[in-house]
Amino acid sequence: MKIGIVAWDLNISGGTQRQALELALHLQNMGHKVKVYSVYYDNKKCYPDLLDKLDVKYLLRGNRDNLSRLDNSLLKRILVKIFPYWIRLIEIIKAKELYDSLTNLIDKDLDLLCCHDYGVYPVGAKYKLKTGVPVVWQMNDLPEILYKSRSNNLKIVVRTAILNKSKHIRYVKDIDKIVVMDYLNKNKLKDNLGLESAIVRNGLNIEKFKFNERKCPTDELKIVANGIFFPWRRFEDLIMALKVIKNKGINFELNHIGTDIRCKWYAEEIYDMVKEFGLSDYVKFHGYVSEEKLIWLYSTSDIFVFPNDPQTWGLAVFEAMGCGTPVIVSTGCGASEVLTDGENALLVPPKSHEKIADAIIRLKENPDLWRTLSINGRKFVEENIRWELYAENMLKVFNEILKEKII
Repeated sequence: MKIGIVAWDLNISGGTQRQALELALHLQNMGHKVKVYSVYYDNKKCYPDLLDKLDVKYLLRGNRDNLSRLDNSLLKRILVKIFPYWIRLIEIIKAKELYDSLTNLIDKDLDLLCCHDYGVYPVGAKYKLKTGVPVVWQMNDLPEILYKSRSNNLKIVVRTAILNKSKHIRYVKDIDKIVVMDYLNKNKLKDNLGLESAIVRNGLNIEKFKFNERKCPTDELKIVANGIFFPWRRFEDLIMALKVIKNKGINFELNHIGTDIRCKWYAEEIYDMVKEFGLSDYVKFHGYVSEEKLIWLYSTSDIFVFPNDPQTWGLAVFEAMGCGTPVIVSTGCGASEVLTDGENALLVPPKSHEKIADAIIRLKENPDLWRTLSINGRKFVEENIRWELYAENMLKVFNEILKEKII
């Protein structure tokens, strides 16, 4: 089978990028001919070990459009603070111009096209209309424009008008099959558009994210968090939890992994909060790191915290579990659906820094629980969260669609 994989940007190391590339590589290893397509491309910043093994076609090398070059400037920071939504609208409008270009980039002789997450479902619909080739959309998050609820909020009204909501609904309904990773998005899709979807769980390279057996710490806690800066990451809940445990006399360090280039204003708020709470000596922001350093930080940390809400799935949770690091996970994310509180993770309600602090203290004071989560977490990902399983299950979806087309 000749399969196309589309991702909007391959210039950053994020969960969506890894998902698309791992799928492409595993399908290729299974004997299928696979080609990857994207708007933005940077093989030094987006999983070079994966990209180097794949055939990739792209429109632009490097960062996003010219507006994004202002991301680190004082001017952009001021504009975002004053007009956060309007700046985003400009970026959306400019992105619309790339839909046709990306559609035209895709080879016309594919057997099936699989589009991954944001920005690409219109491309999939346009490609299907042009070629008749069946299209699958891996929907990691339901885009805001597709929500059914009406709003009197001016920014929502303007965005809906600019993007043409009815057109986007048609795009989605023209797609042959939608795949989600959790019931959170399955229910959102059903409630807002009346559409069904298949659940296919994400994967993990358990050979890379190896188990590191270690003991529960008795002195300084090493805490790790991973995620590109976006408001739904809820890092403020983690920072407030750290203030609580500091006041209780617990010694710790937090290592945060993830670039701030996508949402500088939110990152600045977190940086300011760390300073305001007197945590600068306790918190280190690493930004983008290599995969080797990412695994090292997981493997040498005592606790991983994932406060995100709302968040589809949460690949980082399972990466940490694979390395034997006990995880504290918000029930506001899809990953919590498959985890068991007290058995392979500690689950906490979203937007509750008090519960995060309690969970951190509970793990520090209970070595047996710490060890149970470490061992059971690794066992869970070995049995359930592998890229091989993800690729096999996605291939089943592909074959079902092609079979239906023949019939």
